[in-house]
Amino acid sequence: MRFSSIILVILLASCATPVKQQQEALLLKNICCESIDEFDYQSVNLNKGVTLKFNNKSLIYDFGDGKTYFSALQIPSNAGTPYISVESYFNGSLIGQYFEPIFLVLNENYEGIEVFSLKLRFLDANLFTNPNAHMAGHFQLAEGAKYIIVFTGKFQSKTPIAEIAPSTSMVMIGSTPTVYSNQGDSIKLERSPTGSIKLKLLEID
Repeated sequence: MRFSSIILVILLASCATPVKQQQEALLLKNICCESIDEFDYQSVNLNKGVTLKFNNKSLIYDFGDGKTYFSALQIPSNAGTPYISVESYFNGSLIGQYFEPIFLVLNENYEGIEVFSLKLRFLDANLFTNPNAHMAGHFQLAEGAKYIIVFTGKFQSKTPIAEIAPSTSMVMIGSTPTVYSNQGDSIKLERSPTGSIKLKLLEID
């Protein structure tokens, strides 16, 4: 009985809160500010990378498409126009829910330069590059950019499908090697109002 309870706890911990429930909780919260120039912009070092978390502890604003959690960033004045990589990680430990970011880029006077989203692609876990499956993309920072606001909204496009290739792996159970085969899978993903993304300068040769 105790063993069954442990398994149940592990399964529950690996599951993310349903998207509908997350959206309902978001609608009950108040927005933080009257305008974007009131935001507290966090200074970031994109060389080292920054991880942004969007959850019920995050600030909320309505950018014209309904309430959304957001992060407001201040980038160095000498940043130039580098390429920035974007990694959006799945909620829980299962491939399914992810935060699809929208980027609003402002100049030093809090005036909009551009607003855009990315066509993120699915990258499966890889022992040598990144052990966590995620959605990935990149963009080039616009000239004159001083602030970046990251949020999400309603998308007209269909959510992507995560295509997981067949694979074989081996683990040691005691002194016995055990081989596991994965036949591959296609998983329909869900856009979520919560999640976490990582931004970092992209090195291009």
